[in-house]
Amino acid sequence: MKLELFHIKILSGDDILAYIDMDNKSENKNIVKLIAPLVTHYDRDEGLYTKLLNPYSESSTINLNTSMIVFMGKGNESSHQIYNNFYDKIVEEQESDDTLMELFDAMLESRDSTKH
Repeated sequence: MKLELFHIKILSGDDILAYIDMDNKSENKNIVKLIAPLVTHYDRDEGLYTKLLNPYSESSTINLNTSMIVFMGKGNESSHQIYNNFYDKIVEEQESDDTLMELFDAMLESRDSTKH
């Protein structure tokens, strides 16, 4: 599997950062399979922010019709930094959540063991 990060601009104006498996292109030439896609937005007040393209799905892939694509090119260094920073932050948050759950479980066990 040869994954490459791409920047894709779609008709809605959204910018997508996603990996594409260069060894396993879709048989349908009108479909691009995006792996772990992110959407980036720029707000004058808030600056650049990034979010998952499919936050409510268990699947990490999306099939995008090429008719929706305005531009598609290999990601530059900046796109790699944005993408990696986003997923690094998710990992940190999950680790923090795990630590909080462990602390909460320990508190519950302690409370239960001290009951008379």
